[in-house]
Formats: sequence, C-alpha cells, structure tokens
Amino acid sequence: MLIFEGPTVQISASVFNVLGNKLKKVFSDISYESLLVAGGAAGIAATFNTPLGGIVYAIEELSSTHINKFKTALITAVIVAGITAQWLLGSYLYLGYPKLGVLAYSNIPWAILIGILGGFAGAAFGKILYKLLSLRKKITKPLSLAFLALGCGLIFAVLVVTFDQRVLGSGKELMTDMLFSPSLTSLADIKLFIVRFVGPVITQISGAAGGIFAPSLAAGGSIGSILSYFAGSEYHNLFIVLGMIAFLTGVTRAPFTSFVLVLEMTDRHSVLFLMMIAALIANICSRFIDVESFYERVRNDFLAVMKTANKE
Repeated sequence: MLIFEGPTVQISASVFNVLGNKLKKVFSDISYESLLVAGGAAGIAATFNTPLGGIVYAIEELSSTHINKFKTALITAVIVAGITAQWLLGSYLYLGYPKLGVLAYSNIPWAILIGILGGFAGAAFGKILYKLLSLRKKITKPLSLAFLALGCGLIFAVLVVTFDQRVLGSGKELMTDMLFSPSLTSLADIKLFIVRFVGPVITQISGAAGGIFAPSLAAGGSIGSILSYFAGSEYHNLFIVLGMIAFLTGVTRAPFTSFVLVLEMTDRHSVLFLMMIAALIANICSRFIDVESFYERVRNDFLAVMKTANKE
C-alpha cells in the first residue's frame, strides 16, 4: 500500500534543515525549529496542493506556540513549495470539483452524526495503530522483523484479493471514485471502510514508510458514503467530504487542518459551515476514545527517548 504524505513531510523537513544549515553562514538567526516547521508545512502544501492547509497544519500540529517566530519562514516555504508543485503538475485540485449542492439546514444533524462516528473511528484507528507499533518496537531480531514484514504483506495481499483492489494506494482513487460515481454506495461496500481502516495499520506494522493523512481521508470518505446510503440523500458527495474531515480530525485532533485541507482539495466553500461542524464534533468525540492523538503519543515517546539519551 503506497501512502505518501508522511514521508513527504519528513523528507521536506530534512531538505529544509540541510539547506538551512548552509544558509546559516549568511543568515545566522535561522533556527532549527523554524526550518523543520517550514519544511513540514511545505511538504503538506506540495503534496495536496493546499497552501493554506500547509500553514494551518504547521500552526495547529507542528508549532502550537511562538508562531510569530516561524511565520516568515513558514509562509515563504509554502509559497515556494506550492509554486514548484504547480509548475511541475499544473494548477489542480487534489479531489477535483465534486458537486455538493448548497447548504441545507436539514443536513446539520447528519453533519453532527458523521462527526460523531468519524471522530470515534479516527481516534480508535490512531489508538490501535499506536499500541501495535509499540508492540512492534519490542521485536529487535532482524529475522523476526523480516517474518513480520512478510506476514503483513501476505495478510494485505489476501485483503486485496478477497475484497477490492481499490484498497491499494493512498486512497485517492477510491475517494475520486466515490465522489464522481453516479450511484450511491451499497451496503456491500462497507467492506471498503473495513479494509481502508485495517490496511494502513498493516502497512505501518510491516515497517514500510507510510503516512496517515490520505488513508484517513479515504477511510472517512467511506463512512460518509455509507451513511448517505442510509439517508437516501441527494447530498451523497457532501457526506463523503464530511466523513473525510471527521475521520482525519479524530486521528490528528487538528480540526482546523482537517476542514481547511478538504476545503482546498475540493474548492467547495458553499458547505464550509457543515465542514466546521463535522470537524468540531469529531474533535470532541475523539477524546472519549483517547485523550491524546496518535501524533501526540508518538511525539511524547520520542521526546522521552531524547531526554534519556541526553542524560546519558
């Protein structure tokens, strides 16, 4: 399963760090933290063609304090990354221009329900992933790790053969298929959500480089699509988009990043308030599953290791 945005953020931050260290000979006030924050934001902006999403992600997820210290480097990095991505790939929307209809107040209860289910599911995904990765760290023998990777690969291959080839990749094909399909999702397609939920976990446990954002969007879109079947709603695409936002919020606990990213991916400002509702409800509900997000727990573990290493 190819999941690309996580490594993109890491690579982008590393590139900024290397180049920044070179520039320190000229600009001595460049800080290590600002380079990493700017690089991470540039990676998100370039991957999804979402410059505002990159900025909000940096503020909300990477640097919740002292943003004034980073704002010049941050905005510059996003501009450069965004222009470069559009120069190479052209001006595009990551998910195209799905028809969502206009804001209907009758959809507010559905936005709340999607927020609840997406928040719970996203938080559960993050919690399960963290616990399994913690168990994986206890495996240190190369042969055991090799067998683990082989086993994960076989399990995933069985899922692909048994269910649907659309579980492969980052999930973009599945998202566009759902958004631009003329028919509503059938109940049989609940299996897509199950595999989109399980697949990224298997990939991460295997030790392969992977990310969280795109798979979360695909899994959340599946939730929204399934609910649109039950609702019999003409706003099928709206439910999919709200599901993406809710699930991603549940995983990251970054509601602003979630709805801004999806907003920029689809350019559907007419339903902005429903997007906000789904993100807000998902953020609240996710904390009933786990008080910390997957990213927060991984960060805390890393800082604990670094603190121990510094003491030694």
